[in-house]
Amino acid sequence: MVYTPPGYDISVRTRYPVLYLQHGGGEDETGWTKQGRANFILDNLIAAKKAQPMILVMENSTVLKQGERPPAPPSTPGVVVAPSPTFGEIVIRDLIPTIDGRFRTLPGREHRTIAGLSFGAAYALDIGFSHLDMFSYFGSFSGTVLASMDVKNSYGGVLSNATEFNKKVRLLLIAAGTAESRG
Repeated sequence: MVYTPPGYDISVRTRYPVLYLQHGGGEDETGWTKQGRANFILDNLIAAKKAQPMILVMENSTVLKQGERPPAPPSTPGVVVAPSPTFGEIVIRDLIPTIDGRFRTLPGREHRTIAGLSFGAAYALDIGFSHLDMFSYFGSFSGTVLASMDVKNSYGGVLSNATEFNKKVRLLLIAAGTAESRG
């Protein structure tokens, strides 16, 4: 599902940044608009000049290769969430080029964000941190961030060098409610 901002069809020369927004476990790409009303929220934020006009892409992450097992749900005790690599391959190889080819996007990682809710947050960080050449903004909403995470090795070690990480990442937002588990 793709949201385009008000005026997209009128301002045919204007290009927009893109937010790739992943749904939580047990949901699909329609959750952000059916339940979350993301389209109305963005329309109102843009009208109030509290958000930059953008393209919002919501893809269904429930994909597996033949024979691939589904990832463990985030709530499985003692299991570290490891998203299926199949969806990451689809995002990088197919989804981003398709969106860039069919919509008026601003090119480059500086104009691309990946974020997600819960299990979608695990996907967002896994895909994004594995492809810092493709994204520079990241959001994890109610995602699983383990206190025992190995900073030197997680996500291919991209967090091990703060100076280098900070040169590449413009924003990393990790948000959780006060009643959510922290570890």
